[in-house]
Amino acid sequence: ENNNNDKTVYCRFCTRSYAVGDHTESVRKTRVAPHAPVAWRRAIGYISQRPEIRDVLVSGGDCSRLSPDEIKFLGSKLLAIPHVQRLRFATKALSVLPTKITDDHEWVDSLSYVSVEARNLGKHICVHTHINHASEVSELTVRAARRLQEIGVVVRNQSVMLRGVNDSVSAVLNLSEVLGDMCIDPYYMYLHDLIPGNEGLRTSLKRFLEIESQVTGLTSGFLIPRFVVDLPNGGGKRNASSYVHYDLKTGLSIYTSPSLAPEEFFIHCDPLDSLHDRGYELDSSATSFQSKVPMRETLLHRNTALEKVMLNAAEELRSRRRKLAL
Repeated sequence: ENNNNDKTVYCRFCTRSYAVGDHTESVRKTRVAPHAPVAWRRAIGYISQRPEIRDVLVSGGDCSRLSPDEIKFLGSKLLAIPHVQRLRFATKALSVLPTKITDDHEWVDSLSYVSVEARNLGKHICVHTHINHASEVSELTVRAARRLQEIGVVVRNQSVMLRGVNDSVSAVLNLSEVLGDMCIDPYYMYLHDLIPGNEGLRTSLKRFLEIESQVTGLTSGFLIPRFVVDLPNGGGKRNASSYVHYDLKTGLSIYTSPSLAPEEFFIHCDPLDSLHDRGYELDSSATSFQSKVPMRETLLHRNTALEKVMLNAAEELRSRRRKLAL
């Protein structure tokens, strides 16, 4: 449920850059969620009629931009729906605006009110936050996390792997330990989405899985985030290692999503500059690439459907490079 399109900070690599904030020269908005109680009531009415919906994420935007009354309204209305058992509020405020939690007592009291209401109903409430590197954690962040713990709110963290920022075993491990010390659960580590203008920040699936493998076993299991890819075109979140095919030469990986679209394949592409050592060369203008080996040789022993998808994906990769700004 999108509550608004305002954020405390706008990340260059945001997967919702197409919708949040105002229009800019570099990013035009294709859809903006309305910030209006009428829209909320309509969404709440829809959820109340769908008993299969048991988990609701109040996102947007950023929940720290909501007023205390709006927090209470959304929390109470959603918790009053019998089949809604879990409620999540998403905010990046812990790292970028921790004083919202340490100093805005009315706002925190509203979240505490919803938390108590949830406990009385035997339901679960948590806050999802977004911290990518341990250097984002200040003393104010520690105090804010402590405040949320005091009011009985579970906090989970989601990170995005960014090349040159946190794409190392030490960075992931250090962040997990720092989060654990604040009683924040490391939840997801995302492989960077295919966001225009972000090729330089993306890592390859190969590197992503290497880090996951090396981090596992270095600390407690509950401090290891799930390494996932959020598949384009509606495939949803999948464990990064669950691909059905990964071609190291082309950098193309194929996933399935049996619960959402059992007959479809979903493709993810490694950043193009990671293909230099995989049998591909970028030309001097970096606008195309040419295989040193025929594409079909990389598709041997694959079934017809996968082969068709891979060939189409190769063409998409060629056109994508011309469209995305490095």
